[in-house]
Amino acid sequence: MVLDMTGAYEILLYLSIMMALGLTLGKIASRFELPDIMGYILAGILLSGFGVVTHETVLQLEFVTNISLGFITFSFGTLLYWPNMKAHLKQILVVLAVEVLLIFGLTVALFSIFAQPLWFSLIMAAISIPTATAPIIEITKKHKAKGPLTNLICGIAGWDNLIAVFIFMMILPIAIALKNDSTLALSNFVPFLQKFGIAILLGVLLGLLFGYLHRYVLVKFAKNDRHEPYLVSSLVVIFFGTSASVLLEVPYYITLLIAGFIFTNMLDKKAYEYETNTLDKFMPPFLIAFFVIAGAELNITNLVTYGGLTVLMILANLTGKYVGGWLGALAAPKTSEAQDKYLKTSLFTHGGIEIALASMAVVYLEDPRIKAIVLTVVLVYEFFAPLLLTKSLHNANEFMVVHVSEHKKNLIKNPALEQEDKIDDDIHH
Repeated sequence: MVLDMTGAYEILLYLSIMMALGLTLGKIASRFELPDIMGYILAGILLSGFGVVTHETVLQLEFVTNISLGFITFSFGTLLYWPNMKAHLKQILVVLAVEVLLIFGLTVALFSIFAQPLWFSLIMAAISIPTATAPIIEITKKHKAKGPLTNLICGIAGWDNLIAVFIFMMILPIAIALKNDSTLALSNFVPFLQKFGIAILLGVLLGLLFGYLHRYVLVKFAKNDRHEPYLVSSLVVIFFGTSASVLLEVPYYITLLIAGFIFTNMLDKKAYEYETNTLDKFMPPFLIAFFVIAGAELNITNLVTYGGLTVLMILANLTGKYVGGWLGALAAPKTSEAQDKYLKTSLFTHGGIEIALASMAVVYLEDPRIKAIVLTVVLVYEFFAPLLLTKSLHNANEFMVVHVSEHKKNLIKNPALEQEDKIDDDIHH
């Protein structure tokens, strides 16, 4: 029997076109000192707008989106080095507490004021909480950002994703009961708690397995022969973690975030740098694919259809993130000047886990408005959030590599961070 693989090759054809255009527009955006992400998103919008990529094509590319987001969340998890986070723990907790309470409370209040059902207000509030990690990864990796502000941003974004998914899992059964006008019992929460717990358990097991594989197998390879084993091992963890989570119907982005966190905290300094460099060199195709596909899902006409609710959601989110960042800086008297000035404008990134949560909500609540509004919010944020993050890190003097002239492709080291880099070398891992 011969399998018909025509559909698979068509998907690869579309994917190659999307990645090629994404890379091109990303580089053009970079020439104008804009984040590459804006070019990737624009590529998706153009391909969708001109009918080259249809909604059906985007659905067929779902597995690519899942693998890409899995790669991104695993890589982000490897940035969550506990000693770095421990140094900023008070700030992280304050920011998380304030932003979660404000975003959730304001979203519910604003949606309710404008006559939206309570179940709808609750689920939109839960989806609005996460800070997208993909733009942070792209910007910090490109410019080799390093410093107290970068550490704080990564710590906040990583853990608010975890908290946001847990809150979403708890709100979803409440929203289902309210929408269906049914009785809410403790048993309604059990399946969702199980999903969250299984994702964390799977992530812990994968992280430990990869960590012990490094300690007892990978380190035995000669330095020049380690790239291939590290790369293949990383991809095995990411592919297995994503696939197993999807098959078990648990959030794969939590599985891989936890796996990356556990793994990175089992490494020494040299191994950590080697693993990070290995992932960094393989990441661009996944980042481009993820953002171009995300751009293809965005519908500019929804700005008109859902403009009012989009504004409400953005207003609540901006307020929560800004006030949270401001209070977080005040909470710790020893914060750096960079953290005081720029944290509150560095946490607005959107376009990651919230899209996955919206897709899950649509399945359970059968209301396509949920994802349409979330995608519209992402569309608006992409016009300014990556740019604000880039400027904040640049103004905080935390770019180790600064693009002096995009036309001449000159790169210079940031001397202001050389001393801090030496200190980090002594304490990191």
